[in-house]
Amino acid sequence: MGFGIGTTFCNQKGSEKGHMERQTVIEFIKQYDRDNNGELSKDEAKQVFKTLGSKWSSRRTRQAMKFSDKDEDRSINLNDSYEFDSFIDYILGCGYKLKTTTRA
Repeated sequence: MGFGIGTTFCNQKGSEKGHMERQTVIEFIKQYDRDNNGELSKDEAKQVFKTLGSKWSSRRTRQAMKFSDKDEDRSINLNDSYEFDSFIDYILGCGYKLKTTTRA
């Protein structure tokens, strides 16, 4: 499965239409844990926002880290329900759109 990319302007409140499914977001984010250590580094998180089409990926990353990184270790622990769920909530709140596609 591949992912097509589109975005809407982040308003922190989300939008009623075009929201990504939570499970799709989980699968999408996990593929950015490049070193498979169960955490997203600041750079890995920034790549998530770049792929989603953010024009301000550095800003979005800083805001997401501030919102999600409860232990302030500059990473999002994918096995910590608070950190991972908060990161997902931030992305969904920005209203990004992610379309699933199948590869031939």
